[in-house]
Amino acid sequence: MALNINGVQLDFDFTCPKDIMRYRTAMERMHEASQSAQNAVDDTALDAYAEVVTNLLTLFAAFLDEVFGEGSAQKLLGEKPSLTKFTEIQNALLAGAEAQSKAIEAHFSKYTPNRELR
Repeated sequence: MALNINGVQLDFDFTCPKDIMRYRTAMERMHEASQSAQNAVDDTALDAYAEVVTNLLTLFAAFLDEVFGEGSAQKLLGEKPSLTKFTEIQNALLAGAEAQSKAIEAHFSKYTPNRELR
């Protein structure tokens, strides 16, 4: 199955074990790196905010490239990455996962016996 995020077609299937494990590994790396980055942030509010956002977007870009292939982050985040794009992509990922899950459930429901008819 293909995953469409903001008009970009990605070869990713939330029902494929290899894709799921690649996603999980990338998510764990991003989480670990973000914890380290947050611990190293300066105390000045605006500088700290900009640094945290920059680090988050850098980690998210690495996550996208690891999961969906090199260059995916550039296609999805574009020339001006932002937290808005980050949340849009996250929402699209969740919607894509849900759509793929519903499609596979619909497929397998054809083969599930209907106990009410018995």
